[in-house]
Amino acid sequence: MEAMLATFGAVFGEPETYTGARPGATYLGRLLASDSFIALAAIKGDDVVGVLAAYELKKFEQERDAPAVALYDRLGTRAEVLHFDITVPG
Repeated sequence: MEAMLATFGAVFGEPETYTGARPGATYLGRLLASDSFIALAAIKGDDVVGVLAAYELKKFEQERDAPAVALYDRLGTRAEVLHFDITVPG
C-alpha cells in the first residue's frame, strides 16, 4: 500500500497528498480487510508500475439515482464506460 500511495502521488503530480501523512499499518490493514475497498497493484520485478483503488462510497444525506445522472448529463459529456463482471473463485 505504501508503494501504491507513492505511485498515485507521482502519477497525479501530488506526492504530498498521497505520502505526506501516510496512514499507519493498522489503519491500512483494516482498510484492506474491509468489504468496501479493493486495491490492485501491477508489479514488475520489485517495482509497482500500476495501481488501482476502488471503494464504495455510501450516500448518507438522501437516496439518489436518476437525479444524479441528470446532473452529470447537464454538466459534462457522457462517456462510454466498460463494465465487467468477474467471477472470483472461492
